[in-house]
Amino acid sequence: SSGINAEPISSGINAEAEKKREEETKRQNAEILREKEKRRQEEEEMQKEMKRREERERQKYSVNQDDFVTMCGESEANQVLKCLEHNPDLLNCRNGQPLREAVNRRNLLVIDTLIDREVLQVNT
Repeated sequence: SSGINAEPISSGINAEAEKKREEETKRQNAEILREKEKRRQEEEEMQKEMKRREERERQKYSVNQDDFVTMCGESEANQVLKCLEHNPDLLNCRNGQPLREAVNRRNLLVIDTLIDREVLQVNT
């Protein structure tokens, strides 16, 4: 043997190209993982914000029974409906006083809103 490397030059080039492909694949995979993590964090933040908004909404329409009775006589139907969405037990509070208040005050839209609720207890 003359001491000359018998390995062809092309195999060295192929090995170098394979190494570059592996490095590029690793880099792409790392980028994909970073993007997935970023999207996960953004989704998590959006969910937290939605929960904060829902809690603010719930607190906004959280009223006691006396205030709800008054609201049925004086407020718009959409406000009464929002209160009922967050506090369904108010519908039948005070032995039907919310409906009586709406009737006494001739608040027709609120009367319709209250009567349309399936869980309204009549003559209980």
